[in-house]
Amino acid sequence: MNNKNVSFEPTFREKAVRRIGKFVKKNRKFYFFGVIAVAVVVFVTALGSALYDNRKRLLSIACVLLFFVSSSSFSYPVLPMDVSFVSDSIRSEDVAGTTYVSAEVDAKDVADLETISIDDQTVPTGSSYTKEDADKDPVYDGNGELLGEVLESDQISISEILNTEDETGSKDIEQEDNDDSVAGNTQFSADDWNLMLVNKQHPIPDNYTFATAQISSGGKLCDERILSPLRQMVAAAASDGVSLVVCSPYRSNNRQEMLFARKVDYYLEQGYDYMQSYTLASQAVTIPGSSEHEIGLALDIITDGYSSLDEGFGDTPAGKWLAQNSYKYGFVVRYLKGKEEITGIEYEPWHIRYVGVSAATVMYEEGICLEEFWDEYLY
Repeated sequence: MNNKNVSFEPTFREKAVRRIGKFVKKNRKFYFFGVIAVAVVVFVTALGSALYDNRKRLLSIACVLLFFVSSSSFSYPVLPMDVSFVSDSIRSEDVAGTTYVSAEVDAKDVADLETISIDDQTVPTGSSYTKEDADKDPVYDGNGELLGEVLESDQISISEILNTEDETGSKDIEQEDNDDSVAGNTQFSADDWNLMLVNKQHPIPDNYTFATAQISSGGKLCDERILSPLRQMVAAAASDGVSLVVCSPYRSNNRQEMLFARKVDYYLEQGYDYMQSYTLASQAVTIPGSSEHEIGLALDIITDGYSSLDEGFGDTPAGKWLAQNSYKYGFVVRYLKGKEEITGIEYEPWHIRYVGVSAATVMYEEGICLEEFWDEYLY
């Protein structure tokens, strides 16, 4: 039998320890550091050996964890949640007192709370949700209002607007003089109440408050500072033979939360998890605290003979009159056609916003939206 000489190569650990030992013998003052270096080498090599010997087992565990994380709802990116969103009950302090609205609203209650009538819809459940079902989903505008025919009970006519007394008992519709509405004044400030930018990126400040005034005897409200210019604009339109009908002025945070919560619940019923439902709902309804209706400066306008909130309103005499004349009274069409990528909201010729005569004139003449106005004049 032939014997073979077997040689064993020293391991990396042994080589490293030997080199450290030789270095310490020559440099006794580094003895303490040598001991630490040997300990580190031993630990690292032992750990590496353990990982290598168990590489298949560890790879299997990593694959299982990856599958679990990728299929779990909590692994999705967390959206900004700096809004007053309540799941069990929705409550906020309104100008008329404190109102509590349950998030679990039955079909009859929802119909009573809506300002726009829509056809009854059957909500699919389980995994049978199809594209045809999606086409039947309720459609909202950029500020959470359902699109469609506006109920007559929610329409505020010209006579109601002009005849309603304000809190002082005066029916005078002359616009009050103020620095924000004097034509020719081009000095703008980011602190001007009428220029507040409200959208999904710029929510309403937590400490923002304002006084409201009734637009009609039915209790519809707006910021009291825009009531006079609103009356003046409606009267001017009437003198030109145009009927402007207000259907959705101030909307409390209470109502906005109800609209948003109901939309989240709607998608939950389709089988989406909570984060998916929240994301989809935020694409359809403005997140509470991010709607211009909540600051009392925005109004939805329709007209006699055309009571739908859709793009067709822009082709009516009322829609054309607003686009060409509302700036004279401090109002602008907030969401212009061709500005969708900037505002993040589709063209809404019925949604007007008060910004003051000076700013409205600039925006009208330059054909810009409020976001562009801020970029050019306020930032």
